[in-house]
Amino acid sequence: MAAVELLEITSRLSAQLCDKSDLTQTQWTALRFFSDQSTNATIGEFAEFFRVSPSSASQTLSRLRDRKLVVYVRPETDRRRCEVELTPAGQEKLENDPALQLMERLLRLEQDQFDGLVQGLTGLITDDAKMFD
Repeated sequence: MAAVELLEITSRLSAQLCDKSDLTQTQWTALRFFSDQSTNATIGEFAEFFRVSPSSASQTLSRLRDRKLVVYVRPETDRRRCEVELTPAGQEKLENDPALQLMERLLRLEQDQFDGLVQGLTGLITDDAKMFD
């Protein structure tokens, strides 16, 4: 149970860092997701990846759009598709991402500790992904 409690504490720490900003944890997650896409993703792809309802994803992106941090784009090759892109303001916002503070703490770990943590968490979410279905 200690490992579960540590995961919960880490999650709360991440949420607290977001609470000190002007965006929610979900909004930060969305900005990161759309900044990391080599090709532009849709709201539906965001919802599917994070296993949230399309309406929840749409509300999150709508709030980011209202703040001019993302825009919706319809590619010329497929006008039915609605992709999400970060604006320059959205990209600038990520420079103050609260997750960077958590990453700084992680980078203070010894390399073997860091590698073990990454390996263990990766195993947790990939080997046991069926648990969440």
